[in-house]
Amino acid sequence: MVRKVKSSKLSVQSWTSSFRKFLELKAKLVYNLVNMEKSKHQFKIIVERDEDGLFVASVPALPGCHTQAKNLTELRKRIKEAILLCLEVAKQDSAYRKRIQAFASEPVFVGLEMVEV
Repeated sequence: MVRKVKSSKLSVQSWTSSFRKFLELKAKLVYNLVNMEKSKHQFKIIVERDEDGLFVASVPALPGCHTQAKNLTELRKRIKEAILLCLEVAKQDSAYRKRIQAFASEPVFVGLEMVEV
């Protein structure tokens, strides 16, 4: 019976150590999200022109982050505002942070081709 107590103590120690590591990682994540506004971030954006002639920008790294404008100057201003809004939501909403982790992608531009069929 003493052996069972010793083995349970080891598992409690192992669990405590794992939980402590988890809390440290969680603290780092929260710290990084809270301090986002203090550091500069770069995001790749995709810019397209829709059938009405409007420019549309989206940020693949931030799900749901997109905007549109009549000209590129206004589009740049609006996409920066949209990014800041998404980062602010990420600070406060754990569900959105999970969406970022699950669905976000960082595109690698390969090229643009015209295909004739």
